[in-house]
Amino acid sequence: MNPENTVSVIITAHDRKKYLKDAINSILGQSLKNEFQVEIIVVKNFQDPDIDAFLSSNSIKTMFTDEKSFGVKLAIGMENASGSFICFMDDDDMFHPEKLSRIYSLFMSDPDLAYIHNGIYTISEDSKYSSLDGIDLHESRITIYDLSIKSVISKPGKITSSRADWYVSCISMRKEVAERYSPQIRKIERSLDKALFMASVDYGRKIGVLEIPLTYYRKHQSVTGIVGSVDQFLSSRVKFTDESIENLEKLSTLVKSANPNYAIFHQILIGKMLANNIIYSRGRKGSIGFSLKMLYLFFSKGCKECFYISVILLIHFLSPNSSISMYMKIQNRGMN
Repeated sequence: MNPENTVSVIITAHDRKKYLKDAINSILGQSLKNEFQVEIIVVKNFQDPDIDAFLSSNSIKTMFTDEKSFGVKLAIGMENASGSFICFMDDDDMFHPEKLSRIYSLFMSDPDLAYIHNGIYTISEDSKYSSLDGIDLHESRITIYDLSIKSVISKPGKITSSRADWYVSCISMRKEVAERYSPQIRKIERSLDKALFMASVDYGRKIGVLEIPLTYYRKHQSVTGIVGSVDQFLSSRVKFTDESIENLEKLSTLVKSANPNYAIFHQILIGKMLANNIIYSRGRKGSIGFSLKMLYLFFSKGCKECFYISVILLIHFLSPNSSISMYMKIQNRGMN
């Protein structure tokens, strides 16, 4: 297998077995071109005779770990990937038949393109790869942000507002980025999508945001988190966000970036998370002050999303229950 024309797909699975075969079949069923090869790596914490036989029969590289940490699993996959390009995938998601060929072509067309985030399409819990109709893909509609250009990094909010930091199964990167940051990724347990994004920011090359939906996101109870009462759901969101903030702060300590742009992006991501917790906690305290901070990030850093959050925080001060549903719509935007 020649690394220069190989795309490695890293699938992580912890306990859950139900969807793994469909995830893998969506990769085996790719519309592949002759100029590149595909390597599938599954990092999992379980053994299963049926699944293991399926993996072996399809020559899939399998890594076993008892570690619960998502970051450890990703790092294991990154460190064992042979390809020059890496795509990440959760075990319950699937890829559009043309995803890998599109990603490969984009990376090959620009040697400075270090990171690509593609669009997403929501599917039901019972969807099977064999029953999915491929979404009609037209032009690529990709926006390239060159982090070496001052005019681009002066308005980093444009990039974060595009959701380039969201959802691991939508993320692809060059192997050299993964190699450089896998030691730090290994120590992160929450919000690995944002950690991978921040690694690419620190790398300082180009980030591509591809609008077309190349990832199928499976919506089911274990990922939506809507279990029990509304209060329990909101409490779980606050807890998750607190842990995510803690992990992003840890990442910044581990990276020790000399890139001044890193701090700006970090400020925006942490700011949005703190606003998230004000809204989900239903408390009015701090909502006005944080609304002004979000407004500042909108005007100074070009973060359109921060403008919406600022307005929602003002509404939150008047009616906490009304703001929650509005904020959920912002969080779920871009999902077809």
